[in-house]
Amino acid sequence: IRESKTKSDVHMSDLPPLKTVIEKLGLIPHHVEGGYFLQTYKAKEKTLKAFLTDRFDGDRAFATSIYYVIPPHRISSLHLMFADEGWLFFLGSPINLVEITPEGETIETILGQDIANGQVPQHTVMHGNWLGAYNLNPDQYSLVGCTVSPGMELDDYRHGDPKELLEQFPHLSDLIHKLTWPDDIKPPPYDPDNN
Repeated sequence: IRESKTKSDVHMSDLPPLKTVIEKLGLIPHHVEGGYFLQTYKAKEKTLKAFLTDRFDGDRAFATSIYYVIPPHRISSLHLMFADEGWLFFLGSPINLVEITPEGETIETILGQDIANGQVPQHTVMHGNWLGAYNLNPDQYSLVGCTVSPGMELDDYRHGDPKELLEQFPHLSDLIHKLTWPDDIKPPPYDPDNN
């Protein structure tokens, strides 16, 4: 009988290599937000624009889902969604999900498996909040799922521009610098062969 592992026995070596995760799940680089992703579901049925709020410019699928990976020593850069986004933890490092509300308040949620110590396996980010994330164990990657309803289209995504965010939220400068790329063009490349 295989003994179950305690928290202290679970190490990075117990995770499949990041390259294996990327290849087996068919993930591709996310050149704006950073990391790797793959859309796994898009509902065939739609909600018509007439029944959606004005922030949507057309009909939307009922829901969409993706796999998303934050590689070691990388971030999910600050972005804003027009719809609510549910994050579900699968494996790897726990994640700190950081939200900035329109009023400039912050919400931090630790997504992970250690429920006894306050981590949660899923969390929903309300539309209109800026969201960024990073791995609590920077040497590890994390694999999560993200579900958006109404379903996401590219027009519903706003990438966080550091200069604009700093003007809007000057009291959060350290956080904004931590969760955006300095040149705000592309995240630095990551070589999965090194993990």
